[in-house]
Amino acid sequence: MPASLTAVQPLIFSKEPTKLRQLVMLLEDTATTPVTSRQLQVQAQLSGLLQVASHFVPYYQQRLPAWCRHGQFDVARFAELPILKRADLQEFAPQLENSRPPEPYRALGSTSTSGSTGAPIVTKGHRASGLLTRAQQIRFQRRFGFDFAAPCAFLTSPLKPGVAEPPEGSVGPAWSAGFGSGPSLVLNLMTDTDEQLAWLINKQAPYLATYPSNLQALVQRSVELGRKPEGIRAIVLSSEPVSLELITLTQQAWGAQCLPTYSSSEAGLMGSPLSEGEGYYVEAEAVHLEVLREDGTPCAPGEIGRVVITTLQEFLRPLIRYEVGDYAQAVERDPADPITLPRLGRVMGRQRTMIQLPDGRRVWPHFEFAPLLSVGGLCKWQLVQHADLSMTARVVGDGPLSDVLQARIIEVIRRALPGIQVRIEQVDDIPRTARGKFLELVSEVGAV
Repeated sequence: MPASLTAVQPLIFSKEPTKLRQLVMLLEDTATTPVTSRQLQVQAQLSGLLQVASHFVPYYQQRLPAWCRHGQFDVARFAELPILKRADLQEFAPQLENSRPPEPYRALGSTSTSGSTGAPIVTKGHRASGLLTRAQQIRFQRRFGFDFAAPCAFLTSPLKPGVAEPPEGSVGPAWSAGFGSGPSLVLNLMTDTDEQLAWLINKQAPYLATYPSNLQALVQRSVELGRKPEGIRAIVLSSEPVSLELITLTQQAWGAQCLPTYSSSEAGLMGSPLSEGEGYYVEAEAVHLEVLREDGTPCAPGEIGRVVITTLQEFLRPLIRYEVGDYAQAVERDPADPITLPRLGRVMGRQRTMIQLPDGRRVWPHFEFAPLLSVGGLCKWQLVQHADLSMTARVVGDGPLSDVLQARIIEVIRRALPGIQVRIEQVDDIPRTARGKFLELVSEVGAV
């Protein structure tokens, strides 16, 4: 019989040196927990979390109803609890922290979002979150047959000047945390794309971890130069939505498999790639995830709605019905799949990455720019929608853009976004954000 989800917490609290391996084995076991048993266990976890929040988190002490404090959990009443907004997380950050966190949840450091659309959100890390995230990652990597004795290249973090600089970068400890001896090969994410590509070609690591926007820049440059890293088997992508275009382009150009994950700085790893097909397994031991319509009711399979999560293993800053800011597609699990974790379809992106059309509709743009690479002259691009709904395509070329290429860029945008007025602006470069990401879309429309 698969293990209980509640058995995760004793391992997090344990100080035994073998606990990571035990936790991975437990997570592999809980992935096949019968659906009805899983639902009951999640409800028990939610009940316990609400009690902790009601007693020890000032924000929730003032806002949660009395039944939460007394452990009188009810599914219908849980669905009526207020949504925690991003603005709430920014405004009430101190009040959202547990006044008496258990030892494994005491803060060890902090990270923040880039703040590209406003005030950043600060997240405090602790021993428990680090342990659980490593175990979750190893679970899905084992599912895809990763060789933990091989090196893995990491292009995931902006680093201080002088740390992991090109051409060699740096070598870190084993990336699989005890499951193998393969070293971590690290290069500063703020490194120029050409230098990143040269580093990958030189290191010949079979695995790579990076952002989708960074991978797209790398593959595009690789195609332009006619040079590619050999032997990359799988690329783990995080922090941003992943398009089918990028997956196809990477497979064609590098012969590598893209493995998208769904994560946030506030909640960690929330979804891992399906064994087959597009979409994610929800990391149900760590988060309870809802996909909701604008009226707050659950989306039916196939519908796209707001992602709202509740963190099940977070006792420093528990997030209860937190609106992450993403929109995603609700899907049903495959009854033939032995893995019983809930499923999530495509993550469309954040509300701020939507384009407003003149007819009032809002859409997530999808541009087939990849075919334009064969024309030559197109290196990078960024789309900026202005308050009047018009759009500027900021483009980096390897020389002056020809009239033919400019016309084709405008055609691609207008085909995807009917009615939008477009102009081309050639620039020398498109800078990364402070977190090392390339923003392909910037919206200046106040309502988006």
